[in-house]
Amino acid sequence: MRRVLADKMKRLGPLPLAHDPGAQWTYGMSSDVLGRVIEVASGDTLDRHLARTIFEPLAMCRTSFFVPENEREAVVSRYSHADGTLRARPRDLHPEDARYLSGGGGLHTTIGDYARFAQALLDDGGPILSRPSVDTMTTNQIGNLG
Repeated sequence: MRRVLADKMKRLGPLPLAHDPGAQWTYGMSSDVLGRVIEVASGDTLDRHLARTIFEPLAMCRTSFFVPENEREAVVSRYSHADGTLRARPRDLHPEDARYLSGGGGLHTTIGDYARFAQALLDDGGPILSRPSVDTMTTNQIGNLG
């Protein structure tokens, strides 16, 4: 799995930026790049690093990139809106060896686990973040570029 993220970042690296930094804001793969930076800096895979530094300290026991087979039927469908109709999209539950550990998405969680994460942010970062980190996370970083 680790190779997939590393290989994707090797292909992304040589590509030109869509625009000069600070000139415009665009959705991109920056969170995926950050996921790879975390892997390199921590010396661990993204899923293990997140488990050790966030999920375990917050008792988020049911949050991971992989949904155990016995829990897959409980995963809610995602929906998309097309042609005036709301349609269920197929569940994206691949076997563990086929998943892409993405810094930008792909985690599965429960409402209870997510509530513990949100509460930690409300509690000045709880056991996972410092108050200055929470302040930075909740401050507009792009000005009027949106």
